[in-house]
Amino acid sequence: MKRLKYIMWYTGLLAISACSSERIAPDGETEQNIDVHLAAGISESDNSSRSDNNTYIKTAFTTNDEIRLVNTVFFNTPDFTNENTIFTYAGIENNKYKFTQSSQNDTSGNPDGTGSTDDTQPIGITWNDFSPTSFVYMFEAVYYPGNELFSSVPSDQSNVENFKKADLLIAHHRMPLEDRYKDIELTFHHAFAMVKVEATVPTGVGGLPKNAIQEASMINVQTAYHVDYTATIQNNGLRTVKGIEDENYPRTNVKMWLQSITENTAKKTQTYTFLGIIPVPNPNDPNEPIIVQDDFIHFEVKVDDKTTKTYRFVPKENAIHLEQAHITVLKLQLGKNGVLPLLLSAEIAPWTQASAGMILDEEDPTDNTLSGGNSSDDQQGGNQSENQQGGTEP
Repeated sequence: MKRLKYIMWYTGLLAISACSSERIAPDGETEQNIDVHLAAGISESDNSSRSDNNTYIKTAFTTNDEIRLVNTVFFNTPDFTNENTIFTYAGIENNKYKFTQSSQNDTSGNPDGTGSTDDTQPIGITWNDFSPTSFVYMFEAVYYPGNELFSSVPSDQSNVENFKKADLLIAHHRMPLEDRYKDIELTFHHAFAMVKVEATVPTGVGGLPKNAIQEASMINVQTAYHVDYTATIQNNGLRTVKGIEDENYPRTNVKMWLQSITENTAKKTQTYTFLGIIPVPNPNDPNEPIIVQDDFIHFEVKVDDKTTKTYRFVPKENAIHLEQAHITVLKLQLGKNGVLPLLLSAEIAPWTQASAGMILDEEDPTDNTLSGGNSSDDQQGGNQSENQQGGTEP
């Protein structure tokens, strides 16, 4: 009898426990929101600025920006051409730029508000579409300026819009399995190198006319690029991106954007600031310097009302070293009375090393090839035309 009572008492406790568990477990506890959400930022940028409208460097995401995200397995190359990879800017939350897919927000199609009735529209991707590698999900992402895919930077960056179109951003992120369904946090990096040239020239007597420098170009550089997706890198790090060249993408000249001309009336000088963005060059021979030719930047200079001449920078020791996500700033100064070499200093700003000493030579008008710029005559101006006022080195 006692044993029977014990069995009945124990059975009752199990029944009560089962009922209690059922009451405290909500109906949808095992159901998860499988929509994918992104939380993005740009490396070395202050997200609190909320806008990049007043700068030529991409420091913030804004309305209509798009990010393309791909889940990769075993270091395969992501395919960013698929429309289902696109996520659209959705505002700022917790100091991060939020991105979602349009299908997650569009409830205008059906009468009950359940979404679009157009079956041809992409439905986007969900967490159910992702596959982990080992104990993590691996993601690669890209931001194409203007939301247009490209395989090479514009060769004409002489206006601000084309200049900005060259600023590719990329991101790599590994996410633990236990963080599944959370926001995918992406840190974007500038994929290429920026070259900034600041040339200060005298004006007036013994100097050049005002607004004399008409344009500047980087000469014979690689504009196409390749991203190395096979290497193991630090989480949220920057993948290696190098320039490439072949019969479809030969080296070419890149016109730079004249960002500003400032005048110092007291010193009677003008300073020209030119900007250009290119992939870090990838020499065919690892022993070659990154910039393989004996000059790097050409200037079209109006020396008087009738004459325009081409001048060039010649790197000392025939090498300029650029690095991803940084700005190489080349500062030049032209001495009075003429066409003596422009003196150059080089410095690096985050955006990783460049070391360049350069001079400015006139292109030889009797030869289509460029002089080496290493002889004393070249460096001192030599026997230049009468349009180039002679003088002494300052």
